[in-house]
Amino acid sequence: MGKTIEVSGFVYREGNMGPRQFGVSRFAISCCTADASPYGVMITFGKADTLETDEWVSVTGKLGTTLYNDIEIIQIDVVKVVKIPAPDDPYVSPDFDFGLDQLE
Repeated sequence: MGKTIEVSGFVYREGNMGPRQFGVSRFAISCCTADASPYGVMITFGKADTLETDEWVSVTGKLGTTLYNDIEIIQIDVVKVVKIPAPDDPYVSPDFDFGLDQLE
């Protein structure tokens, strides 16, 4: 907690999010786009209402926690939000080999 992080994704909202909240989200796939699942991190940003749902952003801020639906979750306390173009490939895929080189 307290470390600076930068993530990019699309603006996602649910009806019970506050006016200063949104998720910065991506669709993760294991095999193909048919099995895509949304993942995201809660963002707290005083100007969240200036961003359109599904708009792509890069968010820089500090890791913290918040309560959402009575569950403690990770959130990013924003330092900077920049609107960005959607990537050519908006999906993320797991890297099953991540960290294996550290085992050798």
